[in-house]
Amino acid sequence: MQEQENTSQQLLSPSDAQLTLAQSLELELAELDNLQDLIASIEARLGQATMLEQARWFLLSILCHANKATWRDIEQSGIAEQKQYELAQQFNSSDQNKQSLRRVLKEIQCRYTLINFAKARNLERRTLSTTTKAYKAGKLLLVQAGLIGEMAKPVRRKVAPESEDRSGSVVNRRAARRGNFVEEGGFLEPVEIHSPAPKQDREDLMSEEEFSELSEIIEGDGERVAPPKWTYPTNEDRLSLLMGLAAGGGVFVIALILFL
Repeated sequence: MQEQENTSQQLLSPSDAQLTLAQSLELELAELDNLQDLIASIEARLGQATMLEQARWFLLSILCHANKATWRDIEQSGIAEQKQYELAQQFNSSDQNKQSLRRVLKEIQCRYTLINFAKARNLERRTLSTTTKAYKAGKLLLVQAGLIGEMAKPVRRKVAPESEDRSGSVVNRRAARRGNFVEEGGFLEPVEIHSPAPKQDREDLMSEEEFSELSEIIEGDGERVAPPKWTYPTNEDRLSLLMGLAAGGGVFVIALILFL
């Protein structure tokens, strides 16, 4: 029970930044004995510049968190005050940003002071979430202003083309398909592929017996085949032969008479 009271008292205690801002606005701190009265007085003095001042502190808190800076005083940010208000005005130019900022800073302990950021919100440590629209818009604005270094983009590993010899695997596979092989030096040498001899160039081989018979016939020692005998077994064949001879003899006689 006592721990809860201490936590509640700590939440309602003003931060050094809030007290410093109140002093710069010439407020009487002695009359402001609690955080709620202090914030109410600050905003009453700011008037229409209330949202501008809230945006300024909110953006500087993002800057400190994103750059992992250790400074806890707004004057140590290294950004001129005029530049701070210009960024805040640019942030508030969007109604969506202002609406989100009002929701984020609805707890008075998170206004006009440097706050922390994490995935989860923790009011005891003045920590707000990094998933809100206000945080994302504010960080983007600071990145575009060159105040936050952009996150390094992951380097994509280039895939070597197949034409490159990576341990010779791809080249060897292709060489095998082409009938080539790879030497140790990395050069490809063509493999001589002999095409089959054409059929007309092939010689028919003869056995020894066939060769011997052919030699005997050429030399005259072998048996010769007798020429066919011309016979005329019928009378018609004989009559045709006699008529042919008679006609031939008549033509021969006429030729002699004409030329003699």
